Order: sequence, then structure tokens, then C-alpha cells
Amino acid sequence: MINVAIPRIDAEKCTGEQDCFEVCPTEPNCCELDEWYVGPAGARAYMSAPEECIECGACEVACPPGAIIIE
Repeated sequence: MINVAIPRIDAEKCTGEQDCFEVCPTEPNCCELDEWYVGPAGARAYMSAPEECIECGACEVACPPGAIIIE
């Protein structure tokens, strides 16, 4: 499958709650927490396997507004 849109994570809006990881239906998950990027609220998510994204939008809904945008 060729992705038309890939989720973009805004590290400043990510709260590090792992909601994106929990709701992602793909295996392996598209996003993971980056333990090396730790901000005031903890670790931030990053797209670890964007090629696995099925563009379902679950992560976009589960995370804080604007933290993940699929475009």
C-alpha cells in the first residue's frame, strides 16, 4: 500500500500519554515514544513506521487537538 497521507506529530502539542500508540491498529505501530526527546510533559511521540500507516485517523482523534495531523 502506498501512503497518500502520513501523520505529522507536533512535538510541542504531544503530551506523551501514549494514546496514539494504544489506538494504532497496525503492527508494528506507526508511532512510538521517543525516550531521547523529553519535554516538560515527558517523552514525545514520533513516526517510527510511517509506511505502515493505514490512514485510519485513530491517532488523530485520540491525541490532544493538533498533536497529530494526517495530511
